[in-house]
Amino acid sequence: MKTLVMVGAGHSNLIAINLLATSLPLNIEIILISDVAKAPYSGMLPGYLAGNYSEDEIVFDLEKLSLHYNFRLIIGEVIKIDTNANSIKLASGETIIYDCLSINTGIHPQKIEGNEESNEHLIYVKPLSHLIPKWKKIVGRNENDLNFAVVGAGSAGCEVATAITLRRMGKVTLFTRGPQILPELGPGARNKVENQLSKLNIQVRTHSNINSLNSNTLMLNNGQSYQFDYVFITTGAQPNHILGDLTCDEKGFIITNKYLLASEKNNVFASGDCISFDKNPLPKAGVFAVRQGPILASNIQAYLDSHPMTEYRPQKEFLKILLIGDEMALAVRGNKSLKGYFSWKLKEYLDRKFMNKYQKL
Repeated sequence: MKTLVMVGAGHSNLIAINLLATSLPLNIEIILISDVAKAPYSGMLPGYLAGNYSEDEIVFDLEKLSLHYNFRLIIGEVIKIDTNANSIKLASGETIIYDCLSINTGIHPQKIEGNEESNEHLIYVKPLSHLIPKWKKIVGRNENDLNFAVVGAGSAGCEVATAITLRRMGKVTLFTRGPQILPELGPGARNKVENQLSKLNIQVRTHSNINSLNSNTLMLNNGQSYQFDYVFITTGAQPNHILGDLTCDEKGFIITNKYLLASEKNNVFASGDCISFDKNPLPKAGVFAVRQGPILASNIQAYLDSHPMTEYRPQKEFLKILLIGDEMALAVRGNKSLKGYFSWKLKEYLDRKFMNKYQKL
C-alpha cells in the first residue's frame, strides 16, 4: 500500500483531500498531520473577531473530516523532513514514511523583540489557532476601555483593526512603517478604506517602525513610545519553518515549479502561503491556495498513476474582499472596487459556501 502524507491543514491540502478521497485507489493511505484538531479558516477570521461568527463556524473539524473521508489524522508537530529517506520526524519521536508528500503549512508574522512581561500583551495574528484562545480571553474581560495597537497596515492589519473596533472594547491605533496603508491596493480603493477607518475613529500612524515591546509599552525606532493593553502583529509573512533538505528562497519559502512540485523533487508537493511559486512569490492570499487545491489533487493522482501532470497558472487578477465596517466590506478586483453592504453579503456567501463543503457532511 502506498502512503500519501499531507503536512498542514491549509486550504490546498483540505481541498485536495476532498477531491482525492473519492478518486484514489483503495490501496492508497492518506495521512494528514496537523498541530491542531480544529483548523481555522482565515477568510472568516475578521468576522469572528467582530462577533459575526462563533468559533465553531470558522473551523474545520479535522477529526470529523478524517472519519468522513477515511484518512488517518495525526495531531502533532513536524520537526524534520528527510526527502532522501522519504520520512517525516515528529516531535513525539514517531517517524512517518511516505511515498508522496504534500506540504501546506502556512505562514506567521515576523517576531518583534519583547521581554517576558510583554508576552501577556503581545498577540500574533498567525497562526490563527493560537490567536483564537487569546482573543476569547480578551473578550471575556468584558471591558470597554481597553487600548489596542495593530502593527501592520496591509489587508490583514486593516481588517483586524476594524474588527476589534466593532467589538466596542476600546480604542484602536494602526501602525505602519510605510507612508500609507494598503500599499497593495490602488488609490481609489485605498481612499475608501482610509475614510472608513477615520469614521471608526481608528488612528493611523504612518512612518512608524516598531522596535520592541517592553511589558505593555510599544517602542518605535525614532524613540517614541506608546502604552497599550494588547498589541496585535500582522506584519511580514514568514514560512512556518520545518528543518529538512527542501530548496527554499532567501526568505525560507519552498520553491515550487509549475506543477506545484518542490524544486528537484518528483514526489514532494507544496502549496499555499508557504511556497515561492516558480521562484516568483505570489501574494499571500487564500484565493491562490483555493485555486491550487484542484491542481494539487490532480497532480498527486497523476504522480501515483504515472500520468502527465497539469500546470498551475496563477490568476493575474483576483477578488479581494475586506471587512471595513458593521456589515460593510470593500470588494476589490484590479482597479475596480465596491464598498458597502452588498460586498459584505457577497463575502459572507462565498465564505459560508466554502465552509459548508466541510461542515455539512
